Amino acid sequence: MPEPVLKRTLSEDLRSLLPKDPGINVPIQHVFNVMVGRGYALLILFFSFPFLLPLPLPGLSVPFGVIIALFGLRLTLAQKPWLPQALLRRNIQYTTLSALVDKGVWLASKVEKVLKPRLLFLSASEYHFRVHGVLFVCMGIVLALPLPPGTNFPPAFSIVLLCLGMMERDGYFIVASYLVGIATPILFAFIGVGLYKAVLGSCHIILGG
Repeated sequence: MPEPVLKRTLSEDLRSLLPKDPGINVPIQHVFNVMVGRGYALLILFFSFPFLLPLPLPGLSVPFGVIIALFGLRLTLAQKPWLPQALLRRNIQYTTLSALVDKGVWLASKVEKVLKPRLLFLSASEYHFRVHGVLFVCMGIVLALPLPPGTNFPPAFSIVLLCLGMMERDGYFIVASYLVGIATPILFAFIGVGLYKAVLGSCHIILGG
């Protein structure tokens, strides 16, 4: 009898992203080639979890958000992962990629202990994955916007939760991702109203003075 195929862990998948030659810039094409055969969720996870970390992403924040939105659209349309060459040619500095992998492995070591199949009907059919793709599109667009620092965490957290839930068929994580996704525009609305009132108050003080 053939030996059973052992499932790779999330940590192993992330470590496989580091090229053998250290110190060189890594095109997004490399990440795409390594991850493309392992499903949408892992691809999107890689491009979303950096927004949860206090790491600089020089010139990559907007492209990463666009990539997530494009992957989400392809998932919604039940099409294979694809990216335009302009994005695939963008480079990730080796030091940045190495830091992302290290942080990703640390995150994976934490969540792998609690992930398990639950509420399986939330990931039971192509229809569910198409719906999940809509959430990826919405949150990816938010990440691609030039918003103030710190505001990327809620949409990125929603995406990461959904990716993990899809990968391990954990419905608790999927439900949590939608709750965070719904709360995100509400939070931004409160922030917008607060900023508007602050600016308006400052204008009154300046003009009144």
